[in-house]
Amino acid sequence: MNKLLKNDERVFFGLRALYESYGYTRYKVSKFEEYDFFARNRRIPSGGHILTFTDTDGRLMALKPDVTLSIVKNTENTGTTRKVCYSENVYRVPHGGSGFREMMQTGLECIGVLDPYSVGEVIMLASESLRMISSDYVLDVSDPGVITGVLNADGIGGEEAVCVMRAFGCRSPHLLASACKEAGVSSRAEEILSKLLEISGPLGDAIVRVSALSLPGECHAPLASLSDLYCCIREYPVNEPRLNFSVVNDMDYYSGIVFRGYINGIASGVLSGGRYDSLLRNMGVSGQAIGFAVYLDQLERFLLPVSESDADVLVLYGADTDPRLVIRTVSDITAGGKTVRAQRDTADGLSCGTVIDLRGGATR
Repeated sequence: MNKLLKNDERVFFGLRALYESYGYTRYKVSKFEEYDFFARNRRIPSGGHILTFTDTDGRLMALKPDVTLSIVKNTENTGTTRKVCYSENVYRVPHGGSGFREMMQTGLECIGVLDPYSVGEVIMLASESLRMISSDYVLDVSDPGVITGVLNADGIGGEEAVCVMRAFGCRSPHLLASACKEAGVSSRAEEILSKLLEISGPLGDAIVRVSALSLPGECHAPLASLSDLYCCIREYPVNEPRLNFSVVNDMDYYSGIVFRGYINGIASGVLSGGRYDSLLRNMGVSGQAIGFAVYLDQLERFLLPVSESDADVLVLYGADTDPRLVIRTVSDITAGGKTVRAQRDTADGLSCGTVIDLRGGATR
């Protein structure tokens, strides 16, 4: 059966099997929910845009812009760790785009009590997800807490800190210098931030370079989290993640370690995730959480083969061909594990590896 699946289907089912093999149970959500729920939780990666409609009972409903919110909403404060995976469509306005799009996502969430193993496992599964799509991939990780630690020690917070973080996201020294000047960042803090922006590379080596900087005390905890991650991830047979402080993701959504995955041949990231402990607290759920999503809609063209045939074998038959002969021929082909298409009279517009012509065979 797996031979009959197309590339995108293999990835879809492969990712689901991967997550379930590590104990993540399948989670199913409805396509829509009451609008008020999302209106109360505007911290969603959809640019604040929500597609709504009025139900038959007069309630204002919303097509889901996010899956994580629904999972958190249905998580009980039991003190245990919950591991779930999903494959769902969400409805958003793409970043930098116009108009809503239906986007297919598959991903996982780990909610409850997190420790270095839990975080390392999620990062490993993110890396394995990318490798399942292509061996030519990169997983960038960061902890914006290192940056905000520098800013907090310098007395910079609020909107000024957000502007500096956005400059990091653009990975532009010029924009960073401009943002620091506008925010009133001291020359000493700006020097540290500039060095952090320059540091990028394999996680282990990059951590050593960051640790050599004269960082404020508030940076030590997030840096220790990255070190714990490195100690765990190096035990797995996956590519070593790359430390890249320009990965800030959605700052209103994530807190702590964040990461983004890239595939060679696709301009934008195809995987995004991180910790979102503060989101749990805002929704009245205790504990910590980390998760990620793979954006399958961005993989559609990448996963299509260069040349895709309609079937391995084309069986041509005529108006007078005995249908029993067609049935026996088709059955023999499928029993051999090949795909087959039975077509009357013409092969125009079809691409098949082998053609069996029954038009001169047994007739009724």
